[in-house]
Amino acid sequence: MLDIRAKAESRKIKKAIRQILAIDSTEIKVHGSLFSELGWKQKHCKNEHKAAAKLHVIWDVDGEWIDDFVITPGRRNDSPVSLELRLLQGKMYVFDRAYNDFDLWKKIVSIKSDFVTRLKDSPRVRYLQIKILHKMKNKDGVLYDGPYKPTNKTNCKKNLKLRHVIYRDPVS
Repeated sequence: MLDIRAKAESRKIKKAIRQILAIDSTEIKVHGSLFSELGWKQKHCKNEHKAAAKLHVIWDVDGEWIDDFVITPGRRNDSPVSLELRLLQGKMYVFDRAYNDFDLWKKIVSIKSDFVTRLKDSPRVRYLQIKILHKMKNKDGVLYDGPYKPTNKTNCKKNLKLRHVIYRDPVS
C-alpha cells in the first residue's frame, strides 16, 4: 500500500491510502511476587511464583513504533481492553479476530477511521464463505463485497454499515 501511495500521481489515490496501525497483544511472563498486591493471577510452582502481564499495543506499521499501549493482567481478553486504547482520526486499523467488539468497530468508524479484521466463525459467515468459494473455485482476489450483518440483534440496531469482503490470496 505504501509503495502504491509513493508511485501514485493522483492526490485522490494518495489520500485514500491511510496510515496503517495494527492492534495486537502479547503475554509477558513475570515473577509473581511483583504483582501480588495488584491481585493479578499467579501460578505457584515448586521454587518460584509465576505471573503474566499482557501488553496490548497499537503499532504504526510504516513508522515501526508503538503509538499507544495498555498493560493488563495476563488473562484479560483483548476486546474489552481495546476500548481503552487511544484511536486517531483518519487511520486504517488492522487487527485479528480477537478484537471482535462491535463497540470498538463503532468507535473506529465514528472518528472517521477505517478497519480491516477477520470475522469470528459463525454459521452465517461460514455459509456465505462456502457459497462464494464454491461458486468461484478458480478465482483469486476479491470474491465478494457486500454488506455485513451482525448476528447480535443489539448490534443490528446501531445503524452502522459495514462491508463484508471475502478475499482469496493467490499465493496461499
